[in-house]
Amino acid sequence: MTKLRESITLLGVIGPLVWLGVVWHSLPGTLPSHFGLDGKPNHYASRDMVFLIAGFSIGMYFLLLVAQRFPHRMNLPRRVGDPDRPRVEALGVEMIGWLRLELAWTFAYILWSVVQVGMRRSEGLGVGFIFISIGAVFGTMVWFVLKMKKPVGQGVESK
Repeated sequence: MTKLRESITLLGVIGPLVWLGVVWHSLPGTLPSHFGLDGKPNHYASRDMVFLIAGFSIGMYFLLLVAQRFPHRMNLPRRVGDPDRPRVEALGVEMIGWLRLELAWTFAYILWSVVQVGMRRSEGLGVGFIFISIGAVFGTMVWFVLKMKKPVGQGVESK
């Protein structure tokens, strides 16, 4: 499952860059650079700003990849004794893997939407985008924090 998740994550980071290279010459000079809560663009900038979106995607991917490599440095949601530490750290590593996937595809969708609006094929991100993307990220974090808080043996009291 981990290799599949990582492959899908990398596709979400690299795929939009390849696609951007294909459509670059057909892009207008200005593209939306900001969207309101209603999902509609409210500011435009040079088309070069799509490299900022791609840069954020790549930056978040590598930042979270580095964080994932140092689970012993994570700020865990509860005190963890030696017997439970490996389980909670493994959950933290898994959580970061899922967050990387969600963020990679969130940035991919933003980049795709910016181009679609710029080419007049769409009107914006969609009303629910902000709530769905934030909900997914926070939902993942809550899910894993709750799993981390369960004692060893699930239901058996830990000492």
